[in-house]
Amino acid sequence: MKEILDVFTGKVEISANEIIIRALALGSCIAVVAYDAKNRIGGIAHIMLFGKAPENKNQEENKYAENAIS
Repeated sequence: MKEILDVFTGKVEISANEIIIRALALGSCIAVVAYDAKNRIGGIAHIMLFGKAPENKNQEENKYAENAIS
C-alpha cells in the first residue's frame, strides 16, 4: 500500500516519491494540483481564500491563493 499524505487547509505539499497526495474536506476551498511528468514531481495547494495574505498573517499565508501558488 502506498503512503498517503493529507494536505490540510492552508498547506502546500510536494513530493517526488511514489505516494498519494490528497486534499480532504475541500468544502468551499479549492485544490490547485500540479504534476511534472518528466521529473515525476507533484504537489497540491489547499487554498481557502482568494488574493494575497495581509502582511501580519505570515503563519497563515498559504491559506491565500496568491501566496500558495507563487
